[in-house]
Amino acid sequence: MEAKLNMITEQLKELPLLRKQLGEHQGGLEQLAYQIGLAAELVGEVKKDQAEARAAAMRGAPAAAAAGAAEGGYDYRRLVKVQFPAFNGEEPKMWQLRCKSYFEFYQMPTELWVSWASFHMEGRAAVWMLTQDKKHLEEGGWDRFCQAVQERFGPDDYQKKLRALMELRQDGTVGEYRDQFEELMCHVMSFDHGMGTVFQLTMFMRGLREEISGVVRLHRPKSVDDAAELAMLQEEVLENAKQRAQRVDYEE
Repeated sequence: MEAKLNMITEQLKELPLLRKQLGEHQGGLEQLAYQIGLAAELVGEVKKDQAEARAAAMRGAPAAAAAGAAEGGYDYRRLVKVQFPAFNGEEPKMWQLRCKSYFEFYQMPTELWVSWASFHMEGRAAVWMLTQDKKHLEEGGWDRFCQAVQERFGPDDYQKKLRALMELRQDGTVGEYRDQFEELMCHVMSFDHGMGTVFQLTMFMRGLREEISGVVRLHRPKSVDDAAELAMLQEEVLENAKQRAQRVDYEE
């Protein structure tokens, strides 16, 4: 848009010179008309771009907002409303991570994090907060607050989730097993980010049914995604074989 405006300015700067040349050169009038017409077209394009940008902003289009923010016109955070997560005492670690994502998205000053989070406590969590020295928690900062919440509502969460992950076994489809696995792995990794690909892959294959896991291991998958895809293919092969066997028994 700025480039177009610069072009308009340059075209208009040439008008006085063209007027001077009218009496000296044939066709000066046509040239002047051409320059004026070109300038008018550029003005029309700029107005159209401005109208489209305003319309996109009113619709809340993220792409338009991001482009506008890059030009200093819009703040994308105003176009996206993120609901702050409430906390009732369940899954404290996941709640803390969601809170932090919210604070970072809106660039909230860290000294306000504890107060803002405490406003969104419900049920037994709200009751617990009323028994605490809020000023002391605020002065301790976000990390100290999270530690206090974890000690109260989930002191053994890490051990419980890790044990559940290690005991997880496929008792339905591969897709259902993967959903259960990823949920538990997400909780475990919220406590320990050092769980690498090898650990995740080992845990995933460990819980697959034996008739599926053996075939998956033969292909030496490099990731959980690869292993899950192979497991679903083997599941399909087994299901097809089962259906063929049933048809044969029925025909006999």
